[in-house]
Amino acid sequence: MINILPDNLRLHPTEKTWVAAWIVTVAEPLTSTRRKFEYEQRITGIAVDKAQSVAALFTGAISMIMQALPDEDPWRKLTTTPDGDVVMDDGGALSWDAATDLVAPSSSDLRLDPMLSALVDAPDDAGMSLLAAAPHGWGETLHRAEVAYKMVEPTREEAETMVNSLMDALRWATFRYQCYRGRESMFVVRALSLALQYYAAPLLHDTTAMRAIDTPDPAYALQPGTWRSIISTPVP
Repeated sequence: MINILPDNLRLHPTEKTWVAAWIVTVAEPLTSTRRKFEYEQRITGIAVDKAQSVAALFTGAISMIMQALPDEDPWRKLTTTPDGDVVMDDGGALSWDAATDLVAPSSSDLRLDPMLSALVDAPDDAGMSLLAAAPHGWGETLHRAEVAYKMVEPTREEAETMVNSLMDALRWATFRYQCYRGRESMFVVRALSLALQYYAAPLLHDTTAMRAIDTPDPAYALQPGTWRSIISTPVP
C-alpha cells in the first residue's frame, strides 16, 4: 500500500524554493539581512498552514547534526527532567558556557566574542527539548516538536514562535558541530537539504527513509573519542 501525503501537509515547489533559498543563507553570511528576513517570514507563512511539515523538516536536520557529534560529547547526553527542564549529565542547565570545553572565551562580553557570539540567544524550552531528543533520532525529535508547538491551525504568532524556536535549536546544534569541523563545514546545508528532500518520511511513517536519515554519514560523523582528544590537548 502506497501512502500519499495529504495536500495540507505537502510542500509545493514554490514553498520548497523559499526554504531552499533560506538554507543557502545559513552558509552565506553575506546574504543581506532584509533578504534573510524575507525568507524567514515566508517560512513562517508556510508554517501557518503546514506546521507539522515545517517541524518535520527542521527536526530532521537537527537530529542529523546532533547524531553526528562524538558519542561521548556532553551535548549528546542531555536529559529532560520530569519538570521539563533540559539538563547536562552533571545536572546543570545547558547554557553558553557548556561550549567552553571546546572553545575558550576571548571576551568577558559574549556579544563581542567572535567564537561564541552565536550563543548569545539561547533556544527556548521547546528548542532545548529538541536538542535533548535529537541524538535519539528523527522520530523522537519530531514527537517532541509535536508536543511543544501548536500543530493544528496555529496563528501567525504561534507559527513564528515555532519557527524561531526550531531555528534557534538548529543554530545551537550547528554551532556545536562546527566546534569540531570549523565554520567552513557545509554539513548544516547538507542536513537541511536532505531534510527538505525527505521531510514527508515521518509523516508517512516511512521507516526506511527515516533509518537512512538517522544513519550518520561517515563523511560527516565525528569519530568516538574526538571530544576526549580535544579537551585533553594542552592549550599553547
